[in-house]
Amino acid sequence: MERVRPMINSQTSRYKKVEYFIQENGTGWNVVEYPTNDVVKTFRTKIEADRVAKEISRIRPFGNNTIPDFLKDKVDTVE
Repeated sequence: MERVRPMINSQTSRYKKVEYFIQENGTGWNVVEYPTNDVVKTFRTKIEADRVAKEISRIRPFGNNTIPDFLKDKVDTVE
């Protein structure tokens, strides 16, 4: 019998799963969307940011798609 090769280049392996994590920005905590690295919302406390990140990851309001740009916070980065 012939060995079956895994489908490495299948269409589903090209797309990364949308995940949400928190990141400190100096004045507050950002909920960040991966793989786009867009800031979804900014909070003053880590507890609030963590709660929202977990809820969005669990509920997935837009399925496997990212959150639309008009629903994300517009954050100006100062370097």
